[in-house]
Amino acid sequence: MLNVTSKEECCGCTACENICPKQAISMQEDTLGFLYPVINQSLCVDCGLCQKVCDFTHRCKNPLGKNDDALIYVCRHKNEEEVSTSQSGAATIAVSDWVLEHGGIVYGAGYGNHFRVQHKRATTREERDEFKGSKYVQSDMGTCFKDVKADLESGNYVLFTGTGCQVAGLFSYVKHLHIDTSKLITCDLICHGVPSPRLWQDYVNYVEKKLGKPVVKVDFRDKKHYGWHSHKESFYTTYTTYTTYTTYTYIFYDHVAFRKSCYVCPYASTNRLSDFTVCDAWGFEKFAPEMGADNKGLSLMFVSTKKASRIFDEIRDRLYVKNVKISDCLQPNMQKPSVMNLNRVQFEKDYTKYGFNYIIRKYGNISFVFRLKTFVKKFIRMILGKRGIDAVKNMLGK
Repeated sequence: MLNVTSKEECCGCTACENICPKQAISMQEDTLGFLYPVINQSLCVDCGLCQKVCDFTHRCKNPLGKNDDALIYVCRHKNEEEVSTSQSGAATIAVSDWVLEHGGIVYGAGYGNHFRVQHKRATTREERDEFKGSKYVQSDMGTCFKDVKADLESGNYVLFTGTGCQVAGLFSYVKHLHIDTSKLITCDLICHGVPSPRLWQDYVNYVEKKLGKPVVKVDFRDKKHYGWHSHKESFYTTYTTYTTYTTYTYIFYDHVAFRKSCYVCPYASTNRLSDFTVCDAWGFEKFAPEMGADNKGLSLMFVSTKKASRIFDEIRDRLYVKNVKISDCLQPNMQKPSVMNLNRVQFEKDYTKYGFNYIIRKYGNISFVFRLKTFVKKFIRMILGKRGIDAVKNMLGK
């Protein structure tokens, strides 16, 4: 029987829930809205499948290691409309189009009720387009794994996109059920970690209260108005009227609200389980300066399997492509997990005891301490200038 004694041991992939033959496992929310398996002892028959299917605990004990031989490309879709409506270079769109053109199904993170992020199934480009754009919150998998299984058993091509732990969970699930995976194509994302679903839902409510209107559209990173490098959130009250904030983004990059398993993630490695791996091509100035100067977005794409290589050869003419070395484009979360903020435990305690309005002021960029620090930094920058600041940094050895 599965025994999650510590939250660091569970990534919430739902493989255990989906594989249970007695439906004895249900995923239930904790204080921060993260889902964890709870076993109904009266239904459990101790078959052990839930333990066997847990790839996360297996990988924590048996890390993937490095892979310095992966084929890596800087990509941008040749269709400018696809680039402008995608978060980076729309490389994943080219893969998903190939799947749809072959009568397949695409799974990715979309929105449910009131912008709750959840994995969904798409059979058309219009449905697939909901998966575009970053969504900095853990998605609810629901019955996604069972749906993928059914589609594979029907002989369909299936593209599953998600975080490394979600892909690993799916692989383990279909493997233990002996499902033919020859038509399963996987694409994982290089991620920092997944923030609290409750934080996100409370934040949407907070924004709506400030605006005095319901939100009809969300953009976690508003590339349309601020460019690819932007890390500003835009909330639309009509499809043309928007207001921009940065508070949620600030908490995200402060690493204070991630799921606890993210800080020990065994998938933060160059050795990926997926066929494809994609991320923003940050640092492109070093390895592809001619491709990203317009601030419209570039993708890095790992092509890690023979299946992926075959598909990439077929979609290559849809992309602007440059082959790069892994040593030139290595991102931090390809090497190790995000470091836990020292306030992570206190953050959860504060959320439980005092609620959202308290933590958004204490940990967000609207707090007095944050504004004071920002003022001091701006004042020093104004007095010393860039040369003065550089001189101080040199003196301090930074």
